[in-house]
Formats: sequence, C-alpha cells, structure tokens
Amino acid sequence: AGETGWAYAHVPELPEVHTQGEDLEEARAMVKDAIELVLSERRERGETIPAAGTVVVESVEIAA
Repeated sequence: AGETGWAYAHVPELPEVHTQGEDLEEARAMVKDAIELVLSERRERGETIPAAGTVVVESVEIAA
C-alpha cells in the first residue's frame, strides 16, 4: 500500500480474482474470500482448478 493506503491483489491462475483493500491486511482478506468463491463456483460447474503457481510480491516507488 502506498501513500493512499490502498493495496491491489490478483491471482494470475484465476483471472477473475482481483480485488483491493484500504491496506494490505484488508486486501489479503478480500482476495482470500474471492479465491474461495471462485473455486467453489468452478467446482460446481465441474471446471478444472489450476495448480498454485509461484507468488511474487514487489513494491515499486514512482516519483510524484
């Protein structure tokens, strides 16, 4: 989260999962809920659940 306090999260293996929160803790909780919902929906439809991939977290600073 930057100066604005917002954090964005998405899951490359599940393109429909993307969310945000006012801080990292909220974004983590939101993405966990979104993953659980998407996996449940995929299971109900008989769709494949992809294997977990590598997680990379990186922060960048951009001059204002």
